[in-house]
Amino acid sequence: LIGWDSSGYYGTDDNDPYPKEDVGNSSTWAHGTHVAGLLGATTDNDKGVASSCFDCSILSVKVSDDNQGNDVYITDGYDGILYAAKVGFYRTDRGFSIINNSWGSLYYNIFEQATIEVAHNDYNAIIIAAAGNDHVDAAHYPSSYEHVISVTATNSQDRVTWATYHETVDLASPGEGIMSTIIQNNPNNENNAYDSWSGTSMASPVAASVIGLLSSFNPDWGQSQLETMILATSDPIIYEVNSEYLQGKLGQGRVDALRSL
Repeated sequence: LIGWDSSGYYGTDDNDPYPKEDVGNSSTWAHGTHVAGLLGATTDNDKGVASSCFDCSILSVKVSDDNQGNDVYITDGYDGILYAAKVGFYRTDRGFSIINNSWGSLYYNIFEQATIEVAHNDYNAIIIAAAGNDHVDAAHYPSSYEHVISVTATNSQDRVTWATYHETVDLASPGEGIMSTIIQNNPNNENNAYDSWSGTSMASPVAASVIGLLSSFNPDWGQSQLETMILATSDPIIYEVNSEYLQGKLGQGRVDALRSL
């Protein structure tokens, strides 16, 4: 779907949601492209990578100013959340959007919490966010805000070894060595179109994509039903294999597509 640029070049929004031009395909500017592949890459087409939801629609919302270099930071994230929430509410057959946020900081802001509440309560958005990559017991925002599903990352053995943990974490999800799309500068050479990255930035869209799958199988379900089911069916095996100091701080379990269906 055609998205929106909440940041523009110097901070004025416009209708060009694409990444900054002429950037490296593995640069920070490619971060959203990697996330988008995990959210909605088409499945079973003998090409590239596959997402959990098979073929969901992606609405890209650019939330970083173009005047930045390669070390990109978020400038208009909460404007982007509100925009995506309104699009889902007014312009989709579901009446809501699933909003992934693979970014964040350690700082709480009452106005940011208010924006989350408007998106969730007034526009029925399901909001998912990465919990952080510092392996400390700490809150992280927007993931730790109320009405946000906070996602930490596991490896292929369901262990949490480098991701942030906290009592506000709601869910764990695979986030280590995850192959996905990156910016493809040469359309005739797909060898540089994919890369394997690690981070809660990868774990969050994997979980969001499973919510998209669950919504596809249950088109009449709304926000509350999807949020409840994805958490209630998560696999608590993470508490059997992880250290005692992580108990109660990795959410309800590791996201499980089959159990949720």
